[in-house]
Amino acid sequence: MKYQKQHILIALHRFAIGGAETQALYLAEFLKQEGYQVTIGAFGDEIGEGYFRFNRLGHKTIHWGFQEKLILTPTQNLSGLLRRYYYSRKLILQVKRLGIDSIIPFTYPANSIFCQWFKRMGAKKCFWNQRDEGRFFKGDSFDIKCLNNATSIISNSLEGSNFLQRFTKRNIKIIHNGVMPVDESSSKSDYESKIRVVKIGNLHSYKDHFTLLKAWKIVIERFGKEEVQLLLAGNKLDEYSSLSTFVSENKMESTVSFLGEVKDINSLLLSAQLAVFSSYNEGIPNGVLEPMAAGLAVIATNCLGAQEALGVDYPFLVTPKDHESLAIKIIELIENRSLSDGIGRQNKKRIADSFSMARMCNQYLELIESQ
Repeated sequence: MKYQKQHILIALHRFAIGGAETQALYLAEFLKQEGYQVTIGAFGDEIGEGYFRFNRLGHKTIHWGFQEKLILTPTQNLSGLLRRYYYSRKLILQVKRLGIDSIIPFTYPANSIFCQWFKRMGAKKCFWNQRDEGRFFKGDSFDIKCLNNATSIISNSLEGSNFLQRFTKRNIKIIHNGVMPVDESSSKSDYESKIRVVKIGNLHSYKDHFTLLKAWKIVIERFGKEEVQLLLAGNKLDEYSSLSTFVSENKMESTVSFLGEVKDINSLLLSAQLAVFSSYNEGIPNGVLEPMAAGLAVIATNCLGAQEALGVDYPFLVTPKDHESLAIKIIELIENRSLSDGIGRQNKKRIADSFSMARMCNQYLELIESQ
């Protein structure tokens, strides 16, 4: 059944390439195929790959024309408060003119702004859509009011749900991230002269690439620089300078590659033997789910989000910030190819059973259609 009259706004913080934005793209495609009219809006004015991904697929996109901080964190003086009023009113009118029925925000800034104002925007529904473990939520009266003003509260992880439950008595619905299956026509590449280990994650401090690089020094000592290659896929953000300096000072340039933004993640994953994930705290991370979907063994930190993705009894979870344990697990899987391949097959099956794209999108659809 098609729902031609429904108009859904997917509200982003930025048109970027990250886990939340990727999930938003998947959801937008699904809703469009179901007959919904979909608009994707974002703050700021960036025109880059994140923006082009939506447009290449024919989605209507809009920049609101200002940064969210003008509403969320105005300067505490008369001019700042006046700007906040001006831009809040501007956004309300922009959305109202679109004729939106339901709003699905992604990440904290969009959650707080749209859950506050959606009724004035003319929308019938707006969901609080928690995409992390709660790192930006301050828990002040403004945050709590916005959270409880939402039509429904969603979290993509148990950790995010547990965090939000401290600030609301309402039910929180967990909708796990969904992952697109790897192209069936693709086959795992023959490994090149070097054994390739990959990590997916933008270079932010909470992704803790430093622990991984310290572990990688131990891996190099075991195998030599000519045998192994660490591939870091993700935008070169605030940690890039320090990380590249660390690599240079430790003479690791030939065995560590900063790939930046990668458009074809599947091809990268299919060229690797295993994946690593060193963040010390996250919700359900795409940096774990995507390698699982590609049939890779994953070594991950033992945060609640990784446990949800991989299973609490998964044998390759390590304590966050413990580079020695991380190195030991990497070495074990490099040395035992049959073990890593077997775990990879189990991971791929777990994705199909619990983290499919259809499952995620249909759960959103239930909330959109509910009375």
